[in-house]
Formats: sequence, C-alpha cells, structure tokens
Amino acid sequence: MGKKLSKSEKLDQILAEVSKIRGELRALAKQHVALAEQVGKSTVRKGSEPARKAAKPAKAKSTAAVQRKAASAPKRPVLVSPPATPAA
Repeated sequence: MGKKLSKSEKLDQILAEVSKIRGELRALAKQHVALAEQVGKSTVRKGSEPARKAAKPAKAKSTAAVQRKAASAPKRPVLVSPPATPAA
C-alpha cells in the first residue's frame, strides 16, 4: 500500500486525469471531422443549426373567453343568507 494522499494531492490527481481525458476527446473530435469529410457526409452538427425545433408561441386568450370565464358561476356553491325583513 502506498502513502495516503492529502485532499489537495487527490484533487491535483483528479484534475490531471480530467485534462488528459479532455485532450483525448479533442483529438477524437478532430478525427471524426476528418473521417466525415472523407466520406462526404457531415455527421457533425453545425453550430448554426438548432439542437431542436423552436417552441411554438403560446396562444393569447381572446377577450371573449376571458370575459366568459369571469362571468361564470363560482365552482362551489356559496351559502347565502336571506335578506332580513323587518317584522311588522
């Protein structure tokens, strides 16, 4: 068993591995682009193309629909007391 590493040494080791992997990814991406050019098809998505379709704008409610909803009866029945009549 080796020497126990401190937190900073572990972090340095992890960061070194991450930078090594990033370099490998860059090299693979360049190879992919070169291979796509050789084949004649560009399988690499261009930066100008959107990743997915744009969302449709939300429909604005018509004023008639808003007025109808405001004028509709309440959802729950409300207990209304009868008006008090003066005793004659």
